[in-house]
Amino acid sequence: MASDEEEACDYFYAEEDAAAGLEEDSSPPAGADYWAITQETVSAAQKQDLSTVMNLLNIKQYQARALLIHHRWRIDGIYDSLDKGRECMLRNAGIVLQENNSMAAAGSTAAWGTVTCKVCFEDFSMGAV
Repeated sequence: MASDEEEACDYFYAEEDAAAGLEEDSSPPAGADYWAITQETVSAAQKQDLSTVMNLLNIKQYQARALLIHHRWRIDGIYDSLDKGRECMLRNAGIVLQENNSMAAAGSTAAWGTVTCKVCFEDFSMGAV
């Protein structure tokens, strides 16, 4: 029994020691595949992911954040659901785009059977897409 307690004590260290170790150096040790995550690195990664999703789907920040939360901040999950189509993916995440509703309310004269490409900005008929 005493040996079990001694082994348990070998792995114990104070929380202050652990916190001091994290504050000193948050970069990965040489040759290691891991490092401590700080609030700054999490914020930077989230901002980068938000920017990627906003640019990819041409949506606002709060919509991109909702989509990332729906997919548990996995961009690969967003790429996978994008195969179903942009509108379907956003609808499944509970995101409603207001631009379509505002166009209908304003009585837009744009043809409803056309879609504008977000890359080349050419108009295509819905049948061609």
